[in-house]
Amino acid sequence: MIIAFTGVHGLGQTFMDWSFNHLAGKDSYWHYQKGLMPLANNPTTNQNAHGHYKNHPAGLDATKELLTKAKQAGIDNITFYPYIDGLSEGPETLRLEEQLYELLSKEDVKTFTINLTKPYPYFFMRNGANEDQALDLLQSWLKSDSVAFKEDDFGSIREAMAFKIISNRKKWLESLDKFYHKINPTVARYFTDDEWVAQTEDCLRTIFDDLSIKIDDTRLAGWRDIRSKWVAFHERVKKWYEIDITNITRSIIENKSMDLDQFDMGIREQATVMAHLMKDHGRRLLLPTDYFPKDTKELHRLLK
Repeated sequence: MIIAFTGVHGLGQTFMDWSFNHLAGKDSYWHYQKGLMPLANNPTTNQNAHGHYKNHPAGLDATKELLTKAKQAGIDNITFYPYIDGLSEGPETLRLEEQLYELLSKEDVKTFTINLTKPYPYFFMRNGANEDQALDLLQSWLKSDSVAFKEDDFGSIREAMAFKIISNRKKWLESLDKFYHKINPTVARYFTDDEWVAQTEDCLRTIFDDLSIKIDDTRLAGWRDIRSKWVAFHERVKKWYEIDITNITRSIIENKSMDLDQFDMGIREQATVMAHLMKDHGRRLLLPTDYFPKDTKELHRLLK
């Protein structure tokens, strides 16, 4: 049996892939490029589960290559995480995603997806990119959306992102509603982002039941500890978008002092605050330099 854990967004599919293999009692797994690989005891890093080197073919051709090799491998329950690189494919992403799901269905792959429902995050939050890497990724993102900005100019990129991120996310969710309506009937099971983070064990039990595979109960206690570490990052993201941004923007608007050093605000966080000042309060933050003041009272003086 060949099993795919996937979705249009990275929402924890790597952890799903590792958890399935771990709870199935495996100590090793087959990789289509590396052969037989040891399964990590604990895949969590500071932000994700990328300590697990999963099968991760990008695009249709690489997925076809994996499927061909998997059929020849003679190994039970091969798992993989196929994806379409939206940053490279731009407006073609969903068309190619549909073709990917058509391929998986045609090849009788047991596919489990995580579907996006939340209005956030606006950016890639779990790839560990530093500020220079984030700047490069954001420039590629803006170019793919034909947004005008000055290349390699921190302030220009930050401003352009602030104007686009909320409306872009809303449009993207609307397009995904139509996409999910079409592809959901073709998969073995789909979960929402909320379900996967809040009810991880229940989702996994559903997967095992659907595949008629037994969970190795001796591994559950240790897995639960690892899951707690994995979910902590998602809880921080939720707090940032649902609580912290509201407190920060309100403090700026009301001219109250709040120390922003606690948030480690890079270009993504700064652009998000600027965007919510416009959306929630109808005010624009005009920053004369790349520097983003660390006290909300200072930011209040830069409001327009």
